[in-house]
Amino acid sequence: RRHTRYISVTGVQTCALPIYTLWNTAIMVFLYLVFNIFMLGLLHYILDENLNKKLAHETEHLEKAFKIVNGEFKIVNNSELEERDLNKVTDDPFYLQIYSLNGMIWLQSKSMKGIVLPIDFPKTDKKTYFKDLKSNKEHIRIAYTKMYNKNGKVAGIMQLGTSDSLLNEFIRKTIFFNVVSFPIVLLLIFAVSIFLAKKSYMPINKIINLANEISATNLNKRLEYYADPDDELGRLKDTLNNLFDRLEIGRASCRERV
Repeated sequence: RRHTRYISVTGVQTCALPIYTLWNTAIMVFLYLVFNIFMLGLLHYILDENLNKKLAHETEHLEKAFKIVNGEFKIVNNSELEERDLNKVTDDPFYLQIYSLNGMIWLQSKSMKGIVLPIDFPKTDKKTYFKDLKSNKEHIRIAYTKMYNKNGKVAGIMQLGTSDSLLNEFIRKTIFFNVVSFPIVLLLIFAVSIFLAKKSYMPINKIINLANEISATNLNKRLEYYADPDDELGRLKDTLNNLFDRLEIGRASCRERV
C-alpha cells in the first residue's frame, strides 16, 4: 500500500522571514560597525598626518636657528625662538626641547611650563620620527629630529611637540555620537531588513498562494510578478507557468477524448 505525504507550503514564510530579517540585520550592523571603525581609524590617521606636516614645517625653520660645533650647541638666529607659541602657553603652543646624545639639555622653550618631555633616543634611520605621549594630562604629538654636526654625524636631538588634545576631543565626541545614535541606527537597520525580507519573499509568497489555489478544475491561473528571466525567480516563474500551461492543455485534451 502506497502512502502519500503532503507538505504544507503555507508556513514556509512563517519561520523563514524572521530568520532572513535577523541575518540581514546582523550583516548590516556588522558592516555599519566595520565602516565606523574604519572611518575613525582613517580620521585619526589624517589628523595625525596634518600634525606631522605642521611639526615638520616648524622643525625646518628651527633647524636654521641652531648649529653644533665641536660638541657645543650654538644659537645662530634668535628670531626663530621669538615666536609667541614657543614663549607662552597659547591655544596651540609648541614645546621645544633640545639635548645632546648624553642627555644634557641644551635648550627648553618657555612654553614648557608644567610639561615634561622625556629624553628619548628613537632607534630609527629616519631623520624625523613622530610619537604620541601624555604629559601633565595633556596629549602631545612630538617630532624627534636628529641634529648633525659639520661632519654629518648625529650630535643631538631636537624635540618639537604640539598639543593634540583637540584631535582626541574630536575623536571622543565622534565615538560618543556613534554610541548615542546606535539604537536609532539599529532600529532603522531592522526596519530596512524587514522591508527587504518582505520584498525578497514576495514572489515566493505569490507562488505559495497560487499553489494553494490551483486544483484539478482550476488551472487557468498564472504567476504574475516582475522578475529577470535570467535569474532564479524568473526561471522558476517561467517553469511553473509552462507547467500549468501543459497541465491545462492536457486536461483539455482529456475532456475532448471523453
